[in-house]
Amino acid sequence: MANLITNVSKYLMILLIAIYTYYNFRFFGIRDEWGKRRLCRLQNVVMVLIHTLAYLIIYLRTEDEKTLMFFGAQLLFFFLYMGLYRLFYRNLSRLLLNNACMLLSTSFIILTRISMDRAVRQFAIVAVAAAVTMIIPFIMDRAWQLSKIPWVYGSIGLALLLVVCVMGNTAFGAQLSINIGGFSFQPSEFVKISFVFFVATMFYRSVDFRTIAITTAVAAAHVLVLVMSKDLGSALIFFVTYLLMLFVATGSWLYLGLGAGGGCDCLQPVFPCAYQGGGMAGSLERYFGKGISDQPVPVRHWNGRMVWHGALSGDAV
Repeated sequence: MANLITNVSKYLMILLIAIYTYYNFRFFGIRDEWGKRRLCRLQNVVMVLIHTLAYLIIYLRTEDEKTLMFFGAQLLFFFLYMGLYRLFYRNLSRLLLNNACMLLSTSFIILTRISMDRAVRQFAIVAVAAAVTMIIPFIMDRAWQLSKIPWVYGSIGLALLLVVCVMGNTAFGAQLSINIGGFSFQPSEFVKISFVFFVATMFYRSVDFRTIAITTAVAAAHVLVLVMSKDLGSALIFFVTYLLMLFVATGSWLYLGLGAGGGCDCLQPVFPCAYQGGGMAGSLERYFGKGISDQPVPVRHWNGRMVWHGALSGDAV
């Protein structure tokens, strides 16, 4: 019976995700606010169904009652988070909030299947982070001078990245984390926030050519330090984030085109095989000097597409 429910649920989950995705696009075709709120509530129902179905499968496979307790705690968290978020952020985007909760739900499902202990620890971190975000509007209302210290954000971010580059722990060829007091954390995750603050405050003050040039130089320094640390994923995130913020601030397609073209050109020395029709694993092996293709990573080839084994049937989750 458990096998039957599991096999049926794979395709049912695909259907529910397709419905959820359809609601995302349908949202932009609705003009009245009542219709948008109704659609967002339907999204919440679909999200709860997906979450419930996933944890039902995990429970049937493990028969661990802790799974049900953990599932109940997550549902309570999502209901409180969405309710309190609307209370503290009056002009929030309901669609963005729904998508954030959907991504959190997916991460909890994946982590629970991998390790219950890790999932519980990550859930605790998310709960604390969610509580912290509730006080941000209170701080912003009373600390308007935060927009006057962009160089503080930029300096802190670069300093943290340099510390990781010099003395960070190496994992899969990249320097990602540092140990402090027995705890390991990735400064790049905090720098993502300071980086956005720096760029936003700089463009808030001015979008003339001089300001853009200075901001671009500091942003490039962030990316270069990440490349030196061989944290190429974060380097790409920082680059794309800055390019999009620049485009939003200036509305210039020229900056967007030049940035995208320059970024693609800079990828060639890093991923030479990707441009010659080879595999991404081979490119990473050449760059890092180790057998990346032997690692348990679902991505195996890059020839204009990614192959995720088992993704369609649900085995990848």
